[in-house]
Amino acid sequence: MNARHNDEEEIRSENLKIDGDATSTKLVSEKNTGTESLGGEALGPEQDAEESENEATLYSRDTAEGCGYPEIPEPSDPARILSHNNLRKQRILFWTIIACLNVGMTMIAVFGKTGVVVFVFILFIKSKDFLSCIVSAVGMLVTYIYRLFKPLEAVPRQWILTLIPAYSESEEQIVKTIYSLRDNDVGQHRQVMVVMLDGKPRDVHRHMTRVVRDFERPRAESFVGKVTCLPGCITMISVREEMAGAIRKYAEPVTAYQVMRHQVQYLGTDRRLTYAMLSQSKNLHTLFVSEAISETIAPQSLQHYLSQRRRWGSNAYFNNYFYWMGENMILVTRISACIDVVRLSMVYYRIVNTSLFFKSLAKGVSVLEILPLVIIAFLPTIWYLITVLFLEKELRKRAHKLLIGFCINKIISYFISVTIFTKVAKNLGSQAWGMSGVTATSKVAATTLNATAALQSVEKVEQSNEPNDFNVL
Repeated sequence: MNARHNDEEEIRSENLKIDGDATSTKLVSEKNTGTESLGGEALGPEQDAEESENEATLYSRDTAEGCGYPEIPEPSDPARILSHNNLRKQRILFWTIIACLNVGMTMIAVFGKTGVVVFVFILFIKSKDFLSCIVSAVGMLVTYIYRLFKPLEAVPRQWILTLIPAYSESEEQIVKTIYSLRDNDVGQHRQVMVVMLDGKPRDVHRHMTRVVRDFERPRAESFVGKVTCLPGCITMISVREEMAGAIRKYAEPVTAYQVMRHQVQYLGTDRRLTYAMLSQSKNLHTLFVSEAISETIAPQSLQHYLSQRRRWGSNAYFNNYFYWMGENMILVTRISACIDVVRLSMVYYRIVNTSLFFKSLAKGVSVLEILPLVIIAFLPTIWYLITVLFLEKELRKRAHKLLIGFCINKIISYFISVTIFTKVAKNLGSQAWGMSGVTATSKVAATTLNATAALQSVEKVEQSNEPNDFNVL
């Protein structure tokens, strides 16, 4: 009780002291604002004006203008903004060129020498896949023989940092990505994964599954040293002199009038970033590693599938113009990009061309006449089967999915290609990313329980075994 009484006395005395200070401050303030000073002399209007001027001077010294710092003008945005009229004109011009090419080729194929035009066009369109198979097979054989005589030197233990952005993905997607990265054999290295969340869970929708994967083209490009599309626009880039120009080109505003430059720059995809890197020098090489497998949940609704493919199609089509006619591109890359541009631009004529091909088969043609076409057309498929069944262990595990995807692709490819290219051309000049990336199919609660149980089981296995080189932050 005595301690409590003493505490109350101290608090009361402190309150009285504060009240006294406030009273004295009020008295001083009243004296200073009054008409008499401490000496009993009256303050005139000139002295009041002088004091106000001194206070204003002291206040102005605390500002940027008062301290003499030079005034910096607001930076101007050099980017060109295309008006609706300009965008409409360029869209009409683009559609006119595409229509003239497809209608012109159709007229030549129908009224000209049908067989020659049809065969030459198919050979040209299939030449990239055919040459990719040849380059891949020869390159793998040469590399295997070379490594027999000169094996790779042992690489010291290093850390592997993997950033996993998850701004709108579900837990199912995140867990599946972590598992697929964990299953990659890192050898003696240590792997650290960082999942970057935005804390905004979204509803999960159904999307259409995609099971078709392409290995021939990037593998062939890897042997040339010019893989034209690295995975993900968030790819980490080494801080080197060669990469400084790539980052500048990837981030700079567009001042040109052509809508195509706006399309590739402001959509900001992985292919654009790769082009910005390769355009720095012809000596820069990008490589393709087929053993690095990463899985995610593919789109499972037609609407989301078309939205995704519209973005991918725009990315591939318009960036290939720069690979074709851009700076510091080697001849092989230019020819490859030219074939892709022609193949995608002639998507409407390709349906007519296929119909004319089957028509010529119905009339009867000799085996020798179509033998080159059969070899070029079916060699990529044969090489793909060899790759899945014999060369790539990870693909062999997924062979049943790839077989289903192959059959689905052959059935709907023509219809899907026409639909996607139409959406690409219709949205020329639009930098809209499309639908959200949420593709998982499970409910949030169920997904959370499954993911938690799966992670706990993995932790138990890791604790029972020897220390693992896999860490998740």
